[in-house]
Amino acid sequence: FQALDLFYEEPRFGFALATPKKIGVFDDEEARNGLGKGYSQDIVSVVGTLDYQHIYDLKQRIDSNAIFKDRILKKYSLSKNKLKIIVLLYRFYLVPDGKFRMTTKEHIAHHYEMFKTLRDVFSIDEAEIILRMHPTENMMPEIYESYKHLGIKLCYGADTKTDELICLSDLYIADPATSANYLAVGSGVPAIFVNF
Repeated sequence: FQALDLFYEEPRFGFALATPKKIGVFDDEEARNGLGKGYSQDIVSVVGTLDYQHIYDLKQRIDSNAIFKDRILKKYSLSKNKLKIIVLLYRFYLVPDGKFRMTTKEHIAHHYEMFKTLRDVFSIDEAEIILRMHPTENMMPEIYESYKHLGIKLCYGADTKTDELICLSDLYIADPATSANYLAVGSGVPAIFVNF
């Protein structure tokens, strides 16, 4: 009869037909309008995220341990002497049909202007601008090729760690929708949350 249990095994939360007994979310906004939306607030608890402690500890280690910092800079082929600006883009071209949907061409053009403005302010000799591509984009870095002539460094692949790049950075720029913003806030790196 053990084999019959396979048919009754509950799938992951979010795809489950059953109502969960408890839901843990990052913050009040997620409780009201994210994962907790539509559920009784009696079962929704704000539990925070371990990311804050992890990113804080990593930032402290990078800032206090020159050998460790140099090893990470080398991993990403980054300069010791230039400012580092990390950018995380929202993937508008992957949005289901609707108000915010863009074609790939529109998505590239839309963000190109932001990178051009950054380059007008920070020269190639002064700052490294790092585009941390979303992991779902690992197989298609060519969509951002047009940014390379502005000196934008594309970072992607299994070895690329968003937390390391954030902690190396002097400025973090991202769309408000990414969960990586929790890492930026926890790191203490100055941040700009772009709302086009």
